[in-house]
Amino acid sequence: MAQANSPFTRLQASFQLVHLSDKTGVEYLLEAVLHRGTLPNGTAQAGEIRQFATDYMGFPKDAANMEDLVKFLKSKL
Repeated sequence: MAQANSPFTRLQASFQLVHLSDKTGVEYLLEAVLHRGTLPNGTAQAGEIRQFATDYMGFPKDAANMEDLVKFLKSKL
C-alpha cells in the first residue's frame, strides 16, 4: 500500500486489507478521513470510505456525520 503512487490505489488496497482483517487497512481509512481536507480528492475518498464502512464493516446507515465515522473506525483498531 505504501508503494502505491495514487491515492485511489492506496484506498483500494486498504479496502482489501480490511477484507483480510488486517488493521493496517483500517488505520489508512481512519487517517484518510481525518485528513480529508488536505488530501487530493479527500472529500470524495471520505464518501467512498463511509460507503465501504456501511456495506462491509457494519457502520450504521443512519449515522449523521464524519465524526461518527471516525469513532467507528477507531473502534475497529
